Order: sequence, then C-alpha cells, then structure tokens
Amino acid sequence: MREERPDDLHGYLWDPNLLTVVLKPLFPHIKIAWGVRSSARDLKRETWLDRLIIKLNCWLSRLPDVIIANSQAGRDAYLAQGYPGEKMVVIPNGVDTERFDRDPEARRRIRCEWGVTEQDHVVGVVGRLSPIKDHPNFLRAAALLAKERKHVRFVCVGDGPADYRQTLHVLAEELELRGCLIWNGAREDMSAVYNALDIVVSSSYSEGLSNVIGEAMACGVPCVATDAGDVADVVSFHLTNTAGAPASITAIAGRPAGMTVCVHLCRGNFKSAWVAEGGYEPVAEVLFRELAVDGAQDDPRLGDVRTTQHTAPVGRAQFER
Repeated sequence: MREERPDDLHGYLWDPNLLTVVLKPLFPHIKIAWGVRSSARDLKRETWLDRLIIKLNCWLSRLPDVIIANSQAGRDAYLAQGYPGEKMVVIPNGVDTERFDRDPEARRRIRCEWGVTEQDHVVGVVGRLSPIKDHPNFLRAAALLAKERKHVRFVCVGDGPADYRQTLHVLAEELELRGCLIWNGAREDMSAVYNALDIVVSSSYSEGLSNVIGEAMACGVPCVATDAGDVADVVSFHLTNTAGAPASITAIAGRPAGMTVCVHLCRGNFKSAWVAEGGYEPVAEVLFRELAVDGAQDDPRLGDVRTTQHTAPVGRAQFER
C-alpha cells in the first residue's frame, strides 16, 4: 500500500471489505469502496463464522465511502439489514461479448472431452460448490429429468470445500445419477464450457446479478434460473415502454382509419442460430400479451390460433395462412 499509494481501495465481498476497514486508519486519505453481490441470505444456512462476518460487515457499513451493489435486489436486501442507503449505488455486471460468444469448435472440443455426443442434451450448472448455489436442488431436478428422458447428461462445473463436495457426491449417488452426471471442477475456459452446454441452470437461492447467466446468454445458450436477485429481469421477456403501455400500442398510435396492422413472428436469426423449435403455445402468454395488433400471419410455427388470445385488445384478430 505504501509503495502503490492508491487513491481508492476497493474491497470485494465480506472478508476483503473488512480488511479495507482495518487499513483505513493507516491510510486516512484513501477513499474506500465496498463491493456486495448477493441479495437476501438465509443465515440459517450459513456457518457460524459466516454469520459473524455478515454481521460485522453490517455493523461497519458506515465506514466505507461508497458501497456498490451489482443488483437492485441486492441493494434492497442490504438496506433492510441496516446498510446506509446514502452510500449505496447499483452498478450491474457487464459481459465481455468478444470473449463470450458462440464457438462451434470449442463446443465440439469440450463435448469430446466430456464423452458426450451431439445427440446428447447437456444441462449444466456453473458455480462454486457452496450452499448458496443450492446444488442439491439441481441434482434432484436432474434425477427427475433423467427418469423421463433419454440422452440427457448433466455437468457440474466448479469446486469447493472437500467436505461439502463429498456431501454432494453422496447425494448424487443416492439419486442414481451415476453414468449421466459429470463433475468437472473449476475451469478457466468458461466461454468454451458454456458453448458445450445446451442449457445452463442457476439453482441459487440467493444471487445479485448472475455472471453465469449473462455469460451463457452471450454465448447463445438458453438459461433456466431460480428467481433470485435480479436474475428474473435478465431472463424474462419484457416489451414495455417507459409509460408502461405495450410498446406496439405506442408504435401504431395515430394510424389512419382503415389501416390493419398484423405481425409476423419468426424464431430469430442471430448468427443463423436459434434456441428452440416448435409451436408458440408454451410461450404464447408471455410472447403475445403485449402485441397490440389486429392479426397475425399464421404458419405452422404459430400452432393453434388460440395462442393469440393473449394479444392486447386492439381489434378483431384476423389470421391468414
């Protein structure tokens, strides 16, 4: 510290945050920033030492000059614990989309390493082995799916304390996941790992704004996540303007009398790839509920015309093949 003489000192998570407080008296002119990431935590799931550290962070939270949360849900949770609101700001996580992108060659390489084929559907959970990530939740869901579907493989990417890792391995054995579950440990080539997966799962009971979800989506991988922190805001489909009205209503406001507005929906063309095939029935309510149109072009992908019952009520819906 004396050699570097920094202007600012940034702590990151509980232990480093406490260390900045210890250093502050020695370097009184340095501005202190804390970084906090999770949202609501269930203290009953934490060790006694972690509970103590969490409480110490709360008691000392007025000492840093600024506290940076990576999610609105996290800020709200820390405010409820007693953190000073005037010192808290929200800066969401960013994703390097040049590093995290589609990579077919990496997909083939990693899947070959895992011993899976393109006929296998690979579902993965990425994150350190910690109770907050709720791997037992993922493993139990995997066991249910494995009984219903063939050619499904599951991958756990991440590492953690040996005793907790052993607990998870024992649970996997009890759930009869041997043969379809791969424990891959911690890795540095995460972009390649995401590309090798067909679905990325976040089973955490507490999150701020998940790096894993953002990075996986940048690689074009569909995500399934628990509603923790601000994750739902990332994976949910929203099509509203700032006034709260459906965006399509705003776009066609003031149209000439007699003009009929229809919409044609395609599955997308992001780098000539898509995440799903089939009709729109499973996503109809979310997809159509804010489309204020008179009709829709009907084709085999649209499925049963009843899917458009969720469209915003502008006029009588018309359907054409």
